Amino acid sequence: SKLSLSEVKTMAEKSGLTSSDEIMAMLHIFNELGVITHMTSTDALKQVITTNPQWLLDALSMIIRDSTLHMFDLNEMEKMGLEGEAVTLMNKGIASRDLLEHLWNPSEVTFLLDLMRRTLLLSEWRFGDTKQKRYMVPSLLQDDHHTKPKEFKGDRFVFDFSQSYLPVGVFSRLVCLCVGYCGVNASSKTPEPILHKNNAQMWLNENENSKVTLLENKQKVWVVVEHSSVAHIALSMSLAMMSKLNEDAMGDGLEYATLIVTGKKAIRFVDAKKQRLEPWFHTSEGQTEKNRNPQAKIGVEDFLAAF
Repeated sequence: SKLSLSEVKTMAEKSGLTSSDEIMAMLHIFNELGVITHMTSTDALKQVITTNPQWLLDALSMIIRDSTLHMFDLNEMEKMGLEGEAVTLMNKGIASRDLLEHLWNPSEVTFLLDLMRRTLLLSEWRFGDTKQKRYMVPSLLQDDHHTKPKEFKGDRFVFDFSQSYLPVGVFSRLVCLCVGYCGVNASSKTPEPILHKNNAQMWLNENENSKVTLLENKQKVWVVVEHSSVAHIALSMSLAMMSKLNEDAMGDGLEYATLIVTGKKAIRFVDAKKQRLEPWFHTSEGQTEKNRNPQAKIGVEDFLAAF
């Protein structure tokens, strides 16, 4: 099912391939051909070569599951002292490190966590009690069928996929990135995100005015800010993350328009930028956009490294 990098190197040396660079090049080619799965973005990922994708699917399905069809054995979980954590995973999409080490082989936990991070299937949960490591799995969030975009008040923009289609998994991965980003900047006073499968309310810092809401509705992803002071950072953050998501997870295949909503009109992003449309592009006299929004200094790559 899987081999360690040291095992592959030993096998390669027996066949006369001794150069580490050549071995890594070989693994890259086999990965591109789909013969194996080998990711190199972290040391833990680099050390494991998956030869049977079913092993990965089985491991991931221990976490990402339909609770109505594949329920946890709560009696077993109670014996292990993990009943409450299993219920929290199913109801809120939050997994504890202890639960993951029970569901997975403990020696594989670091690799599988890195894999799910890099594929945006989970993010670290840095809110509330931080004594134990916890992780948010967006695909396990519950639906909120009653809330519509118009119910959230404030300035808004939209990623409009209506001329193509909004693929399954795009919104959940965007939420994953945003939760991780907010967690990096969180303090003990930062409100805990309120998350559902089709909408997410998050705070960029401990200030109540820093609330940003994401909603998925009818081939559109809406971003709403309650206070104009965070409009620029919300726009910059969302644009960068959608671009990164498109590049890393969707093979640059997403087709969408970014529209700024003003009154009953929707203005194309490029036109709004030319007009310096407030509050999205407004800067106070004597301030640069970067100084006005200190969090803008955190690039997506830096965030992903921490994430």
